[in-house]
Amino acid sequence: VSVSSPATLGGIDFTPQDVFLFDGVNYTMLLQGKSVGIPDYAMIDGLAVDEATGSYILSFDVPVNLPPGTEYGPSDLARWNGSAFSLFWSGAAAGIPDGVNVIGVDVRGNDIVMSFDIPVTLGVTEYTTADHVKWNSVGGFSLYETDVAWPPGTQARGFCLSPGPGGVP
Repeated sequence: VSVSSPATLGGIDFTPQDVFLFDGVNYTMLLQGKSVGIPDYAMIDGLAVDEATGSYILSFDVPVNLPPGTEYGPSDLARWNGSAFSLFWSGAAAGIPDGVNVIGVDVRGNDIVMSFDIPVTLGVTEYTTADHVKWNSVGGFSLYETDVAWPPGTQARGFCLSPGPGGVP
């Protein structure tokens, strides 16, 4: 979990730069953002776990410079492997236009499922804020799912897909 504004939960202070676990009773800090170089002005707005490596995949609400001095845009995904940041996926290289922010993300094998803060046209397809969009290095962008009853203009933030068959811990 990551919060959108500072909060004290279970006696622990969390900021929008932190990642923590809530097991239904206890809160546990997993990543204290400030201690690893996430600046105060940046908020984690998308969070996933790479099942293959256990690394955290993070999206930020604004352009952010992370150690060792790498700039990430709001459509990029950064990997935190427990000791360093690296680029997991470049939104610009995949064709996401400037000004579009990835606000929700999940990773399933070679697929990245994401949502956006505003409607966006990728290739010839227009996606809305009600859409979850899949990106695959072989097939590019495609619609993963949409909710036709989704209120117009409402953003789909912080989602997590159900594990695949046999993937439930």
